[in-house]
Amino acid sequence: MFLFNTQFKLNKISSLLFFCVFIFLIFSQTVSAAANPQINYQGKLTTSAGVAVPDGSYNMKFWLLSSATAATSTAVWSEVLTGANRVTVSNGLFSIMLGSSTPFTGFAWDQTLYLGVEIGGTSTPAWDGEMSPRKVLGTVPAAFVAGYAEVAGSASSSDNASLLGGVASTSFLRSDEADTMSATSSSAILSIIQNGAGAIARFFSGVTEVFTILNNGNVGVGTSTPSQLFTVAGNTLVTGTTTLATTTATNLTLSQALGATSGGTGLSTITQNQLLIGGAGNTWTQVATSALGLGDNTFLGLSDTQNSYTANRLLFTNSGASAVTDSADLVFTGTNFGIGSTTPSARLTIMGTAGTANTLTIASSTGSTTLALLSNGNLELPGQLISAGINWTARSAAEANAWYGITYGNGLFVAVSGDGTNRVMTSPDGVTWTARSAVEANSWRSITYGNGLFVAVAINGTNRVMTSPDGITWTARTAAEANSWRSVTYGNGLFVAVSTDGTNRVMTSADGITWAPYAAISGNTWQSITYGNGLFVAVASDAADSVMTSPDGVTWTARSATLLARE
Repeated sequence: MFLFNTQFKLNKISSLLFFCVFIFLIFSQTVSAAANPQINYQGKLTTSAGVAVPDGSYNMKFWLLSSATAATSTAVWSEVLTGANRVTVSNGLFSIMLGSSTPFTGFAWDQTLYLGVEIGGTSTPAWDGEMSPRKVLGTVPAAFVAGYAEVAGSASSSDNASLLGGVASTSFLRSDEADTMSATSSSAILSIIQNGAGAIARFFSGVTEVFTILNNGNVGVGTSTPSQLFTVAGNTLVTGTTTLATTTATNLTLSQALGATSGGTGLSTITQNQLLIGGAGNTWTQVATSALGLGDNTFLGLSDTQNSYTANRLLFTNSGASAVTDSADLVFTGTNFGIGSTTPSARLTIMGTAGTANTLTIASSTGSTTLALLSNGNLELPGQLISAGINWTARSAAEANAWYGITYGNGLFVAVSGDGTNRVMTSPDGVTWTARSAVEANSWRSITYGNGLFVAVAINGTNRVMTSPDGITWTARTAAEANSWRSVTYGNGLFVAVSTDGTNRVMTSADGITWAPYAAISGNTWQSITYGNGLFVAVASDAADSVMTSPDGVTWTARSATLLARE
């Protein structure tokens, strides 16, 4: 442990005595640039018996504080000398330069400061507490001269040079009063460098910001947020000659006549309601609107167009691009648009012409027709025709069989027949058909598509169900019973078929492969079944209860058909 002792009585806080002699070179804030900004500190380290401590390198801490009792955590400066920076002690004596490891920055010297010291042994620091009392710092005689010069204002020019880094204090700008900067140099008189995200400069008149330079180079007058390289908020007066490469003017007021440009002539007066046009020889020419064919009381005010127009017709240039015209075939009422119709009844109304020409044609970028609405109402896609059900076109079947059932799925039409060599045929467009082989030569009566599968049923044969994923390759499946299965449909995730005979005249399947029998409401000859609106509906050729319905294909309810006489 260490004690801190001088020529007057101190509080003992350790088992060693610390006899110190201080030599402080204290500098004011205006110091010579050549001076060393450090404090020489010398002392002698002894035991409590007054004997010099063993030679070695000692750990030491130092603080500068604003009072004799303030906590070291409030120090304005601190320096810890450990490791390679430990203080060398020989015969108890040592000499160091305070500030050599931690510079004196971030505080002012123009205040009373106290030095605190703590010793921490010669190896791993083992601090024994701050010595007491702290030592107040004094000053050196030269500092009195500097202080006097600042207060009295009577120091010589050489004194000023030593106070302000070798430059007379009168050469520095003051922030507390109006000042002037002047220089004679080929270099810039002032350079301001902003390496951060803040503005380069902001100038205020009182609390109002009047001039701003942002770090992106934008300059603002009357605005603190200039959006362009030069932004002015408020009125602007420009005298003299102004050259603008590109100008966009929202409002332009001329207080004088236009001057001559590039040797041309100017205008001494400006006539109201006339246009200014640059003329030959860099001259200004005033042109009346009547000379441009404007204001002749037509719809557009152009003299080269017809003098009257029909309401709601759209204007377009004529075939020679020499005039503007209109047509009764191009009408817009403000709500509906009509092509070929003078009274469009919908947002878009297209009326065809007499004959066989298409009413609407949509083509690709190469001109190939991708969709056509024919004059007879049919819709045509490339290679296939979608009939409106009014006009029919005969097509050749793959074979001259007795075709009983047809369905559409997965982009393919598939039909089945009750006889013939090939009892299945397929077509991608309903026009061209290809014969396919059924799995058995049964009398196939009905086919449907659902859940990615084609399913067909027959009235005879060993296996009276067959399935196919593509309509081409078929697989035989066993029916629930060997009935005459007349019709099959798909709905609500279920295949359902009906027959004209048998014990159970309904069968169902979730996958088209495994079938389960269910009883119909009666032993009617059930001929056909369909699914829609959440309901399976089957019809029979019997007179009584010839309709039955089911929400799930399992439980059925009898319905009476209504016979309507038709004349």
